[in-house]
Amino acid sequence: MKKRILKIEKRFWLLLLFLTGIITGCSTQPSKSGETKDYDDTGATEYGCPHASYSLNIKITDQNSKEISGIEVAFVDSAENSFPIEITDSTGIANYSTMGFPDGKLVIVKIRDIDGKTNGQFRDMDTSIAFDPGDLVDENDDTWDQGEAFKELTVKLKKK
Repeated sequence: MKKRILKIEKRFWLLLLFLTGIITGCSTQPSKSGETKDYDDTGATEYGCPHASYSLNIKITDQNSKEISGIEVAFVDSAENSFPIEITDSTGIANYSTMGFPDGKLVIVKIRDIDGKTNGQFRDMDTSIAFDPGDLVDENDDTWDQGEAFKELTVKLKKK
C-alpha cells in the first residue's frame, strides 16, 4: 500500500512539473499593437536585452572651414570604453559607431594633430557630445532593438 501511495505521489509531482514547464514555456506577452507574440518575424524566440545603435560623424576643419586630413580622433564613451582611433580622411571626416543600452551616452572626443607641419599645425582639442534617449529613432518593431541615434559635429581647430 505504501509503495502504491509513493508511486502516485511521484506521478503527481512529475505531472505538476511537466505542466509548469508547458505553461511557462508557452506564455506570451502582448505587443504594442495588442496581439500576443513571443518571437520575432523569423518565428524564433528572442532572447536579449534592450540595446541601441549610436553613430557620430565628426568633421574637422580649420578656422576658414577648410577640411583637415590626418587628424587623430579618439572616442571614449561615458562607460570609459575606448574605441579604435580614427584618422580624418581627405574630407576631414572621422566616424564613431557603437551599440549600447538605450539610456543615452556621453562621448568624449579627443582631437590631436599628429602629422606635424604637413597640413599645418593645430592645437589639440577635447569636446563632448551627448546622446539622449530622445535622440533614438525607433522603428516600433517590438524587438529589443530600441533604435538608432545619429549626430554630426563640425569642429574648427585653431592654429598653434
